[in-house]
Amino acid sequence: MASTFPPGYVLAERYRILDLLGVGQTAEVYLAEDLSLQRRVVVKVLLADLAAHEEVRRAFRDHIIRASTLSHSHLARVFDGGQETGAIFMICEYLSGGSFEDVLSAGRRLSVEDSARLGRDVANALAYLHEHGFVLGALSPSKLLFDDEGRVRVSDIALAGLATAYRERMSLDDARYLAPEQAI
Repeated sequence: MASTFPPGYVLAERYRILDLLGVGQTAEVYLAEDLSLQRRVVVKVLLADLAAHEEVRRAFRDHIIRASTLSHSHLARVFDGGQETGAIFMICEYLSGGSFEDVLSAGRRLSVEDSARLGRDVANALAYLHEHGFVLGALSPSKLLFDDEGRVRVSDIALAGLATAYRERMSLDDARYLAPEQAI
């Protein structure tokens, strides 16, 4: 996987890149260390082909600013954002408990109580987002992350909808988790 920043690179004189976690349809995702606060964070760098569009860059900056003002127990926090060497990035909370996709892939079954709690917590987070003018559009198990205590957090709020106009085709995972009104 090619990446914008190699391990050891210090972004914005503060965030040391530790590892590339993956590349999605919108961003490269890195694990990093916040040298100032001595904690792990996630760095999401807008893909270069998307960053080539001024309206996407503006929307990403706006989303970062708006998302950083949100405070909800079931949302992944956005701490910071910036630009370096032409790359636009945001700094997010690192959640060490993996994703709901990991749970499903492992074949783990949730109890009725855990399923109800997960649904309630995600619905509360989505209602809060809606109240604050955010629409995720494509909520999938990979966007549901768990903290080290097992609490679910909805992630990728600032990335929502950025790539839609510039995607050539929809992946099977995209289609699988479309809301009915999107499919129509």
